[in-house]
Amino acid sequence: MVTVNMGSKTRQNLAPAIRASLNAKRARLLARPLIAQVQRASPSVDADQTVEGPDVFRALQNAARDLRPTALDAWREDPDNGTCRVQICIDYDDRWRGCEKEVLETIKSTIESNVAFLTEEQKSLLERSPAEFLALSPRPQVTELVAFATDDIAGSTRVVELTFAAPPESPEHVRYVAIVPNLVQLERQLDALHTVETAEGDGPLGPLRALIGASDDVALGGDSTGGALTDRASCKQLDEFQLECVHKALATPHFAVIEGPPGSGKTTVITTIVRDALASAGRVLIVSPTHVAVDNVVEKLVSVQGTSNDLLAPHGLPLRYAARVTKLSDKAAEYWVGARKQSRGATIARRVEVRLRDAIPFARSLFEQVDPDAARQPRCRTCSPWSAARPLAFCRTTSSKTPSPAALTSW
Repeated sequence: MVTVNMGSKTRQNLAPAIRASLNAKRARLLARPLIAQVQRASPSVDADQTVEGPDVFRALQNAARDLRPTALDAWREDPDNGTCRVQICIDYDDRWRGCEKEVLETIKSTIESNVAFLTEEQKSLLERSPAEFLALSPRPQVTELVAFATDDIAGSTRVVELTFAAPPESPEHVRYVAIVPNLVQLERQLDALHTVETAEGDGPLGPLRALIGASDDVALGGDSTGGALTDRASCKQLDEFQLECVHKALATPHFAVIEGPPGSGKTTVITTIVRDALASAGRVLIVSPTHVAVDNVVEKLVSVQGTSNDLLAPHGLPLRYAARVTKLSDKAAEYWVGARKQSRGATIARRVEVRLRDAIPFARSLFEQVDPDAARQPRCRTCSPWSAARPLAFCRTTSSKTPSPAALTSW
């Protein structure tokens, strides 16, 4: 395992090469986009057909015409979570003949990424000239793909339904859904590259400009002697090479690159750096292209459930951000924070209990008297509304047991 400190020597500007690589990858993705046609309900009465006969039959025809399915009927919105489902048709008989597995993997990899709603004209433009399609203004509406459904047809698994985070703004005009995996990420990277290139050399993005060789005004080198550790206890399990990486990373003011083969201890080094930052009252953002890499860091940072061996500083708590908790490991899911929900309350309560037990003897005695079966006991329905959902063991009017500190807090 080695670390690389970026020096202040003149370097080649890497921005053009980075942009060319991203544009080439985007062109490959757009060369063969997966376009699914929205299945629309067919009207039961032809609008152009007129029934000959008595007036009563013409009246029935008009009534049926008024009730016939419209474009909106194809989009089924869930009132509980706002998601929207639609039946789709993919050209498995011609363009994607024999590519059922490829289509399935493409859609799987697009979950939690954006897809585009297209009109007939936009679909034709995407197929004819992807570059002109990307230059459209305003751009086609995009939304997050959250799920899909399949069906076994002719001995193969085919995707027949898609679920989106939100319905289209104008469903009557939407005819197709364009599924291009990783396209949004590439466009964001291109936008970020442009932002870094046009930023001032001495501004907040100055170090990034120097990193890609767009500026020589910022020295990125650090102290070669290494940085001082605030939390020395967390380094007891490190070997000499891992310890050297930690020292160099802490000494580098901007960027430290740590390389090593699988099993060399990169995650251990990262968690040691994080603990040291927390011991100095710092905040750390950990990002990765994969969920697994971030989950591994979270699992090494947190204590084992049911024990008081909490290796994090008292004020430190992981927040595992992800669009959906189903993507996370079981341990990392305890610290999950999403856009609409979170599941870290039990973890916070467990850590508060450990701190109270250690710091306040009276709190320790209260926790020892808590009935572990209280959560499974019948609920009190005779008290005020705030206690209606509290177990009887914690109820102020129906139980003689000593309440827990959590109950005292709400008293």
